[in-house]
Amino acid sequence: MKACQKKIIEIVARPTEGEDIRSEFDRFLDLSRKEGWNELKVLFGFAWGNYVYEHDWIEEVMSPNELQKKVQDAEMNGDGSISDDDLHIKVVATGRDYTFCHENDIHISGAIDDAYILDEAERFKSRGWKIYESKK
Repeated sequence: MKACQKKIIEIVARPTEGEDIRSEFDRFLDLSRKEGWNELKVLFGFAWGNYVYEHDWIEEVMSPNELQKKVQDAEMNGDGSISDDDLHIKVVATGRDYTFCHENDIHISGAIDDAYILDEAERFKSRGWKIYESKK
């Protein structure tokens, strides 16, 4: 007997302006603080993971403030930056996954019945962003 797997929805939002990814990352941090999402599972991916981690790329649990500082430090050291490198974040409280992608877009995934994700897709569309959606 197969175990039931949750249905997942993923949106990919691509802005017309590169700096929009930075403002969306800041918005994500503000929302995390406001909602009390103090456990973020974070992985610095391609390519700043090569510089941020001493050895293996290992997911870390951190608060929004700790994440903000780690990103600022990495950017100041020239190790990478938001929208030029992958930053993977899982919000423990909601089960949502966010990727601030090196391809200058944002991926958000979670349960197929998560209204927040569809609301975000609409918000991005209203800003003129291109939206791609998939269900798994």
